[in-house]
Amino acid sequence: MATLEARIPAGHPLRLRWEITRISYLFEQGSYRAAFEQASALLSAIGPEVDPRQVIRLHLQIGKTAQVLNELAEGTAHLRRAQELAAACGDTEAEITALGNLAIYHHLAGDFAAARAEYSRVGQLCEQHGLIMAGLVASANLAALEQSVGNLAAAISGYERAIASSERYAAADPPDLENLAEICIQVGAFARAEALLARADTLWRERGGSPALTRCRQVMLAIARQQFAEGRAQLAATRQINAAGDDSRVAGEIFLWQALIDLEQGRPALIAPGLDQASALYDTMGVSFYAALIAALRALGAARQGQLERARAALCQAEAALAQSASTIVDPRYLMGLAAEILGDAPRAAALLHAAWQRLQAQAANLPPDLSAQLMAAPFSRRVLWAARRHTAGRGLITLPHKTAPTGRPLHAWEQVAILWELPEGAASCRDRTARQRILQELIAQARDQEAEPTLAALAQALHVSPATVSRDLKALR
Repeated sequence: MATLEARIPAGHPLRLRWEITRISYLFEQGSYRAAFEQASALLSAIGPEVDPRQVIRLHLQIGKTAQVLNELAEGTAHLRRAQELAAACGDTEAEITALGNLAIYHHLAGDFAAARAEYSRVGQLCEQHGLIMAGLVASANLAALEQSVGNLAAAISGYERAIASSERYAAADPPDLENLAEICIQVGAFARAEALLARADTLWRERGGSPALTRCRQVMLAIARQQFAEGRAQLAATRQINAAGDDSRVAGEIFLWQALIDLEQGRPALIAPGLDQASALYDTMGVSFYAALIAALRALGAARQGQLERARAALCQAEAALAQSASTIVDPRYLMGLAAEILGDAPRAAALLHAAWQRLQAQAANLPPDLSAQLMAAPFSRRVLWAARRHTAGRGLITLPHKTAPTGRPLHAWEQVAILWELPEGAASCRDRTARQRILQELIAQARDQEAEPTLAALAQALHVSPATVSRDLKALR
């Protein structure tokens, strides 16, 4: 590239093509602001005698970089102009690119019906004109849409086809690997997700691209496994990588997953500033499908601090945004249901938690048996199961400290959780030590699936033994 820069003088017929190629290189490197500024300056400087196909490419470059940089109105305007010019001069590939990127805008805005129509139209054009690589991109984007609306089986199939076809014609595209990994994380296929992310990371390194989004997916993987310390470490690495670039999507996810980790680790007071920044970024980008999750995190964070009026207001905001919510590692309804429990609104909590469980069951029903089993065994799935089950149990619940509750002082109501304990047959007489220890492990697992920290006294009461016996059993298990 340095050689071309030196050998193609200003005014040479190849100079414009070279400048456009350099802008594409900047985009691939993650230098979005530089790509945006250079493309805008170049478009302003060229005259009417320039080949319209080069003008179209510049409009496309500005539109795509504007999307990443939150310049929503300017980005859509340039993409529409590119589509018009491409249609007028018969440049089908450019028309497809413009239409596909407009579909992405609608997708991010939560207008899934419009995005589906545009993605499908792009696919039809690719098929009509035999455009293989553009068709693969269209297929991957349609798979992403299926993922957003919760059709996980269709999304997995779509990404697998896109990746297999890409490898047949060229090489796998790292974003496709990242997106398939994200779905694998959602369905509990953690080992496969880890392998896909390792492949994506290798490809980014080979191509000199930014693995920032790969790191974001590794954060999601750690959260889904409930390995929150690992998630925090991955977040630090993601921040460092993205500091050299300016990918707003990555920045938004950093704030979002940081808030979720802080909430899980008992730091609800820390989440509001990050959620404010995530919300501002997504609003500027025109991204609506995280609005319900952000509001749900606000509601639960406020409730966990005893800020009940703020929690009620955020809960209403989350309910209003649910229609545009995308499927991700944690269902906003689950977080909203937990907030409603703290607020003492049992009917609302039951409805939200039951809806989260129904959605999970519907997703599992559409997956192959192995993936369905992994989904239902995943930690967040078990948490949703127990949260829904305790509202339909028809019997008394046990109040325990929340897993992040402080010690050494009396607890507030919002620092405790009412849980359901289900004892196996014959547990009433736990004289056999081996059987008792097995039941003890099960009770501890049930409590932790419900975000509670089981106490010696509660375990002893459930097992009809002394706290000293429970203490000895716990020591033996350790």
